[in-house]
Amino acid sequence: MKAASRALQLVWRTASTTTTTSLARSAAARCLASTSRCSIWTDPPVPPSKLSTDVSLTDLTNIPERNGYRVKAVELQTSSTAKQVRHVVNWNEGGPRTVLIVCGRRSTADTSEPHALEIATFLREQYPDVIVLYDQPTMPLGEGIYSFQEDEIEYLDRVVDLVIAVGGSNTLNRVSQLTPRISAPVLTLFVTTPGLAMSYSAKEYEKWVPKALDGGFFVTPRMRLKSIVRRPDEPQSSEFVFMHEINLQRGNQFLTDIDCSVNGIKLTKAKADGLLVATPTGSIGYSLSAGSAIVHPSLQGILLTPVCPRSLSFRPALLPAEATVLFEVAKTSKGSAVVTVDDDVAKKEIHLQPGHSLEVTKADYPLYTIEFPPRGVNWVSNLQRLLRWRYRKFRTFVEKDYVSITEPVSDIHNSYGEEAFLSSLGKGKDKGGAE
Repeated sequence: MKAASRALQLVWRTASTTTTTSLARSAAARCLASTSRCSIWTDPPVPPSKLSTDVSLTDLTNIPERNGYRVKAVELQTSSTAKQVRHVVNWNEGGPRTVLIVCGRRSTADTSEPHALEIATFLREQYPDVIVLYDQPTMPLGEGIYSFQEDEIEYLDRVVDLVIAVGGSNTLNRVSQLTPRISAPVLTLFVTTPGLAMSYSAKEYEKWVPKALDGGFFVTPRMRLKSIVRRPDEPQSSEFVFMHEINLQRGNQFLTDIDCSVNGIKLTKAKADGLLVATPTGSIGYSLSAGSAIVHPSLQGILLTPVCPRSLSFRPALLPAEATVLFEVAKTSKGSAVVTVDDDVAKKEIHLQPGHSLEVTKADYPLYTIEFPPRGVNWVSNLQRLLRWRYRKFRTFVEKDYVSITEPVSDIHNSYGEEAFLSSLGKGKDKGGAE
C-alpha cells in the first residue's frame, strides 16, 4: 500500500509539471483518496474530507490535548560586565504531541512548500508518535500528515504543542492567526535569506527540528496586540489579534480626522494620511518606513506612528504595553478610514465611517520564537547585517578586473586596520584605496 501511494504521488508531481494536467491530476487525486487511511487515531476509520488527505479536526475526537511545557528564567553572563535573563522551555514528560507546520504563502510559496513537506515527512518517519498537522496544502500530503479547514482553526488552541514556520517574516502573521489563544513555541525557518524573525535555515531542518522536539531551548516572548472595531449601528464588534501592525489609513482623497486617546485621556486629533500601531516585532516594517524607531522584540510596548501628519509636531511615540489606545474617526471628518491588519489577518479591508472607533490593547498571549543555546540569536548582529549600518566599500583592481569587497567598518578596523586590510589582499596603496 505504501509503495502504491508513493507511485501515485509521483504521478501527481509528474502531472503537475506538464501542460495537459487536469485529467491526470484528478485521476491521481481519486487514487490517492482511495489509498489514504485515517484509522491510526480512531476505530472505525474516519472518512477523509474534500482534500485527498484532509481529516476534519472535529471528527478526530481522540486527538490528545497539547502536552504543554515549563518555562524557567535563567540569568546568563554575556560579558564580564553584562548579564541577561533568558526564558528556557522544557517539555512536560512525553514531549510535544502535536506539531503544526505553516509555510509562506506569498513570494516564498513556491520555495517554502517543498521544504515544509520534507519536514512533515521527516517528522512522520522519525517521530511516529507525533501528530503532524499541515496548514493550507497545495500539494498532496503524505500518509499520516493531516490538514484542516478554516472553520476548524478554533480547535488548534486545544491540541498544538509546537509550531514550525517555514518562509519569510509574513509567515508569523499566519501563525499568530492560527494560535491567538495560546503561546506555542515557534521554530522559525527561513528559505532564502535570514531575517530578524526567521532565524534558522530550512535546508538544515534535520538539525533544528530534533532540537526543538527535545526541549531545553530559549524563547523570546514577542508581544502581540488585539484590536476591536466598534460601530454604533452594530452591537457586535470585530476582534483581531495581530503580530506586526495595524494600519488606520484614509479611505478617500480627504485627510482623515482621527481622535486619539490613551487610557481615556485625549492625546491629539490627528489629521493625517493614517496612523500605525505596531508591536516591537513589527517596528522593522511599515512603521520604520514611516519614520519610527526600531524596538527590540523582547521589549513590551505599543508603537504609535503617524503617516504624513499635517502637523509636524505629531511624532512617533512608544507607549506602555498595558495602555489602551483608542482611535475614533471624528464625526466632523470629511474622510473615512480603512483598517488593514497585518496585511491579511482580517481577510478584507475594514471601513470606518465618522463615529466608528478602533481600540488597541495588549493581547493575552505572546508569541514564543525559539532560539537555541548557548547564545541564541544575536539580534544586534542581524540588524547590522540587514540594514548594513556602517558598511564601507573597498575597491581593488586586479589585472583590470574590478573587485568590490564589502565588510563592516568596525570589523575591518578591529581586525586589520585599513592599510592592513588592503595589504592582506596583496595590494598596496598604489594599487587600490578606500572609498
